[in-house]
Amino acid sequence: MSNKPIVFENDIVIMFDCDDTLVMWNELGQQDDDIVITPPNWEHSVRLRPHKKHIRLLKEFAARGQQVVVWSAGGHAWAKQVVEMLKLEPYV
Repeated sequence: MSNKPIVFENDIVIMFDCDDTLVMWNELGQQDDDIVITPPNWEHSVRLRPHKKHIRLLKEFAARGQQVVVWSAGGHAWAKQVVEMLKLEPYV
């Protein structure tokens, strides 16, 4: 990882956490749009529920030209994996 500062293209930066913001861990039941994902360094997969309202907001912020960052206390590999599973690469 580089020690260079991160420079954003826009003055307005919107940040979204992964866990319990973009994907929900403790939803009961199973829905068709749940994603099954294996977190980095885990041996088993988990079923997570995409938080549709927050995903819509993320896309709206990006459409307005605001810089969107997705982060996780679980690390950059987990954040990247969630973004890819939710197909959010064009917005982040």
